[in-house]
Amino acid sequence: MNTQHSDIVVLGAGISGLTSAFFADKAGLSVQILEDSGRPGGVIRSLWKDGFLLEFGPNTIQPTADLMDLIDALNLSGELLLAEEKAPRYIQWHGTLHPVPMSPFGLLKTQLFSPLGKARLFLEPFIPANKTFNDESVDSFFRRRIGNEATERVVHPFVSGIWAGSAEQLSARSSFNVLYEWEKKHGGLLKGMFRSKKTKKAAPAVPKGLLNFTNGVETLSTALANHLKDIAIYGEQIEEVIPPLSQRQFPRWKIRTSERELTCDDLIFTLPAFSAAKLIKPFAAGTAWTLSDIPYVPLAVFHLALPKKNVAMDLNGFGFLVAPSEKSDILGCIWSSSLFPNRAPQGMVLLTVLLGGARQAEKVFLGDRLLTSKVIASLQPVLKFRELPEVVSIFRYETAIPQYTLGHPNRMKVFQNAQKNFPGLHLSGNFTEGVGVGNVVQTARKLVADIVADRKSQGRVSHSPLHIPSMEEVGEGK
Repeated sequence: MNTQHSDIVVLGAGISGLTSAFFADKAGLSVQILEDSGRPGGVIRSLWKDGFLLEFGPNTIQPTADLMDLIDALNLSGELLLAEEKAPRYIQWHGTLHPVPMSPFGLLKTQLFSPLGKARLFLEPFIPANKTFNDESVDSFFRRRIGNEATERVVHPFVSGIWAGSAEQLSARSSFNVLYEWEKKHGGLLKGMFRSKKTKKAAPAVPKGLLNFTNGVETLSTALANHLKDIAIYGEQIEEVIPPLSQRQFPRWKIRTSERELTCDDLIFTLPAFSAAKLIKPFAAGTAWTLSDIPYVPLAVFHLALPKKNVAMDLNGFGFLVAPSEKSDILGCIWSSSLFPNRAPQGMVLLTVLLGGARQAEKVFLGDRLLTSKVIASLQPVLKFRELPEVVSIFRYETAIPQYTLGHPNRMKVFQNAQKNFPGLHLSGNFTEGVGVGNVVQTARKLVADIVADRKSQGRVSHSPLHIPSMEEVGEGK
C-alpha cells in the first residue's frame, strides 16, 4: 500500500473541515482531506425543488469578520444576500405571536411580559454577578440575570431555535460564552453590551443582519470544496488512526482508509464527536469516552408551501419560535420566502418548520403522515390557513446538533490535555467552540494560525505531498 505524506490531514469535510483545509492551503501547507461520505458540507444542504429553495441545515449565517474574509477570498460577495436587520421575530406564547422586543420602547409596549416581568428586566444592571463563576445551566444563568418571565418566554424558545436544546441542560459558560464573559468581566449583561459596542468600533466592520446566498447556504461549502477538489478524498472509510511512537518520530501520524495510507505532522479531527471517539479510543480511551459523552439531538425539518392568499396573516419577518409552555408539537417556523428573495415561486409562501430536539426528541421518528398532521395542527391556530399547505419535503437528522451540556468546560480541558499528550492532534469542529457557521470559521482560522506558529517555532518546513515507498516497495528495491 502506497503512503502519501502531507503537513496536515483533515478528517471530515463539513464546514469545519473545509475551512480548516482552506486556511491551511492558503498558508502554504500541504493538506489532505478525508471524508467517508460522498459529499462535502456535512449538515449544510440546499436544494432547488419545484421552484422552491429548501434549506435542510442552517437557514441563515451570523456574519463575523473571519467569515466575511472567507467569502471575499472565495469571490462569493456577488452572491451574498442580507436579511433585513430589523425583520421582526416572534414568540408564540398563550396561542398568540408576540414580536420580540428589540428596543426599550418595544419592551414597554410588549404584551409578552407582565409589568413585574418588565421591571425585573430593567433591574438587570443592579443584579450582582455570580462571583464563583462555576458552570451553571443556561436556565439558571438567565433567571439570575433577567428573571423568570424573560427566561421562560424568550431564552427558552431561542435555545430551541439555535441549539434545538434544553435550557436546563445546556452550560451557560459554553453555550453563551460571550454573555458569560460579560458578567465575569463587567458585572452584568447590559454593562457588557455597552463595553462591547465600544470595542466593536475599532474592529473590522461586518454586515448587520443575517446572511445567505442566492442559491442557499450550500454555496459556501460548495465553493470551498471546489477550491480543495484536488486534495479531498470522498467515500473512503477511515479505518484506523495511529499516533506517533514518539514525539520525535517523523512522519508523526498515520491514517489508514479502506483504500490507502496517509501520514502527516498535524491531524485535525472535525468529525462528529461520536465518530472521532471510535478512532481515538485505541490510543486515548479517556478522551474517547469524553467525546462519546457529548449528546447530539435529533431534528426533523419540514418544508411546507401554499399560495400567499391562503395565509390570513402577513408573514413579514423572520418567523416564530414556540415557548415550551405552549401545547405545540413544533419548535418554530421560519418564513423562508419572506426572509430572502426568490425562495418560492411568485405568489407562493415557503415555510420551514423545525421539530424534535432535546424537548421532543421522540416526535422526530413518527411516521410521515402522523408527523405531518401534528405539524399542520400546530401551525393552523397561529397562521390560520384558509387551505392546508402542501408538504414539499420532510428530512430527519438522527444526530443534528451537539449539545454543550453541563460539564462541557471540563470536556474541553480533557481535549486540551489530549492535544498536549499527543502533539499534532487537534480536536475541532462544532462540538468545541460554537455550532454556528461563523463560530466554526473563526475556530478553524485560529487553529490553523496556531499550527503555523508552532511549525515556525520548531523550524519545521512545509512539505508538498510526496510519495513515501511502502515496505513492499523497499523490499523489492523500487
